[in-house]
Amino acid sequence: MKQRLSTIETLPESALKHVRWMFDTISAKRMSQTDMLTEFNRRLQGIGLTGVSRSGLNRYVMKVRDGEVLRPKPAPADEGDDDASPVFSAAFRDRLAKAQGEKAVSVLEVTLKALAL
Repeated sequence: MKQRLSTIETLPESALKHVRWMFDTISAKRMSQTDMLTEFNRRLQGIGLTGVSRSGLNRYVMKVRDGEVLRPKPAPADEGDDDASPVFSAAFRDRLAKAQGEKAVSVLEVTLKALAL
């Protein structure tokens, strides 16, 4: 039976770095859940999101400790992989951008990089 996603797992992409912080903190066992909840909610409120409940945090902690949740990964475009090899040669990318538009090329690059992971 599939479990429902926890509140933390349903947070928007804008909260991803804070969710990764939470995951790392849980894995390292560096803080009590009360302290984690206070800090995590402070971080969420700092980006304009509503905090999570104590029970929501506890469900996420249990999933992380049981190995049911992997460390959240950013979308390939968010990782700052500027030094990674380009998907297309510069000449081909220019021709493709002229034919399809810059946005289409960017979407295609992100998709191909994600498939390569």
